[in-house]
Amino acid sequence: MILDVSSAQGVINWPSVYASGIRHAYVQISQGGSRNGAQRERERAGRLNVIRAHAAGLEVGVYHYAHPRVVAQDAIDEGVVFAGACEPILDRLTLPPALDYEEWGALTPGAPRAREEWISRWLEESGAPSTLLYCPRSKCSRFPASLAARMPLWVAWYPWGDAAPPTDHAELLRVWDHHASLSPWRHAELWQCSSSGSVPGIHGRVDVSVDVRQLPEDSR
Repeated sequence: MILDVSSAQGVINWPSVYASGIRHAYVQISQGGSRNGAQRERERAGRLNVIRAHAAGLEVGVYHYAHPRVVAQDAIDEGVVFAGACEPILDRLTLPPALDYEEWGALTPGAPRAREEWISRWLEESGAPSTLLYCPRSKCSRFPASLAARMPLWVAWYPWGDAAPPTDHAELLRVWDHHASLSPWRHAELWQCSSSGSVPGIHGRVDVSVDVRQLPEDSR
């Protein structure tokens, strides 16, 4: 399993997380395009989580939560905020970064090319060309095939609702085999299968994902 956490999880006991068998985690490091008080606190908490998770032995990556708008400068500002937040901890990041894109703003469902242009500008300013795109399964079709061809997909899909996902690999594989189309992507690399995971060292529920690349080729 792969965790993704934010400041909402509070203080995390990363050695306990590692002892439970978790080896990979994503940490929110930035959101939006303004380095205001909330973003500075997000950076502080995110950097601390990255440092502690890395020290405990986990592979760690970071993600940016996007607030996209039509204005091109907005994408540039968000990329700059992300790059600045990552700079002090780059040597501890061992997983590719991710762009969390689940708010649509003025970029309507009928504007996939505008969405791609916004993301392209963000990628350029963030200095993170090899980035995963996190997106709810129901929104995958809002992106053009040209973007899918150059950004691996991290899809959010909760077939078990608010319940914790099964720990049995065969059950995960069975459900994944019956997933709906992810078009324009042919497959996902990561599958966030629940927001109700329970992990030692973390108070409350936590988002958990599966590395789809570890499933058999005919199940992707």
